[in-house]
Amino acid sequence: MFTNMKLGVRLGMGFAVIVIMMIITTVIAITDISTLNSDIQMMTNDRFPKTVQASDVVRAINVIARNLRNAAMFTGAEQQKALDAIAPQRKIITDTLEKLDGTIKSDKGREILKKIKDGRNAYVIDQDKFIELLKAGKMTELPPLMQGGLRTTQSNYIAAVDELIKFQVDIMNKAGKGAGEAAASASRLLSILGAIATLLAIAIAWWIIRSVLKQLGGEPDYAREMVARVAEGDLTVKVVTHPKDETSLLFAMKTMVDKLSQVVSDVNSGAQALASASEEVSATSQSLSQASSEQAAGVEETSASIEQMTASIAQNTENAKVTEGMASKAAQDAADGGESVNATVAAMKQMIGKLSEVVADVNGGAQALASASEEVSATAQALSQAASEQAAGVEETSASIEQMTSSIAQNTENAKVTEGMASKAAQDAADGGESVNAT
Repeated sequence: MFTNMKLGVRLGMGFAVIVIMMIITTVIAITDISTLNSDIQMMTNDRFPKTVQASDVVRAINVIARNLRNAAMFTGAEQQKALDAIAPQRKIITDTLEKLDGTIKSDKGREILKKIKDGRNAYVIDQDKFIELLKAGKMTELPPLMQGGLRTTQSNYIAAVDELIKFQVDIMNKAGKGAGEAAASASRLLSILGAIATLLAIAIAWWIIRSVLKQLGGEPDYAREMVARVAEGDLTVKVVTHPKDETSLLFAMKTMVDKLSQVVSDVNSGAQALASASEEVSATSQSLSQASSEQAAGVEETSASIEQMTASIAQNTENAKVTEGMASKAAQDAADGGESVNATVAAMKQMIGKLSEVVADVNGGAQALASASEEVSATAQALSQAASEQAAGVEETSASIEQMTSSIAQNTENAKVTEGMASKAAQDAADGGESVNAT
């Protein structure tokens, strides 16, 4: 689940855990501080004021005792002044006890407060008795009262107030001790939570850093450098990855660089093959051009041969005409004598053999010329596709060759006629010779 988690979600979870720990720590700290504040408020606004109030009661009791002593010692106005100072102190004690009665809620406190009230009532009775004896002038009865009941009730009264003071001090000490323990506990708890939050923060930071490095495959600066070099077209870069890394960004980049290098290598090989093919095409074009030139030269040679054959045919035609003339003359001379006729017949037969050879040569030449004409026509058609600029000349050459072939065929027929005429003339000459011999 955590493997495919997005980086933003990981960071959010990490910060969320830290924030939650901070909130928990803050709430606990606020709660403990509130508890301490309540204890402090209780001590400053309740327990300590009660102690002060109890101390005020003791002080008022002491002031009353001092004024009673002064009244017993002084006479006249000073005596009356001392007696008049007792009433305000009684009022202070009354008001203070009323406050204590309204604020003391515990059973132990209420019990002590009752003792104070009982001790006060007994002490007030003795005070009033002391004042009556003083006003009555019964000075001899005052010392026993001061040393006896008045001292006892005063001591009991002060002891009850001291017990209240001690009770409030004990409560404050307990509250102080509890506050100290609460502060120590809060400090320990906050320290533990702080340590847990710190450990969690370290663990989450390590987890996030490890996951990010695992996704990148290395340090971000190294990944950025590799990306920059590949972006600049440097495919010779060697991307270093962990041996077991098969999913990181650097591994994908390494695979991409390898694939790109292979593609570039294939493209270079294709380009080299294309260059070689271009060279072969160029060589083939040159070969075709050379073949066209050679075919053109062959056509020119064929045309020259045809011209030579035409001249030879014309010469053979002239020879045939001469032979015809010679045959006519031989036929004319046959009538003059047998020996001449026999010689002439032999000569005519020799000439007829020669003429037959010539006619055969002419026929073979005509057939070779016809075959050459067909080859020239096929070559001309092939050349017309490779070299269109020579098509018109080749067509004209083919037409001329066809005309020459027709002329050669006509000359062949004429030669055959001449051969027949010569054979007939020879036969006629032979017959004439036999006739002459018979005569």
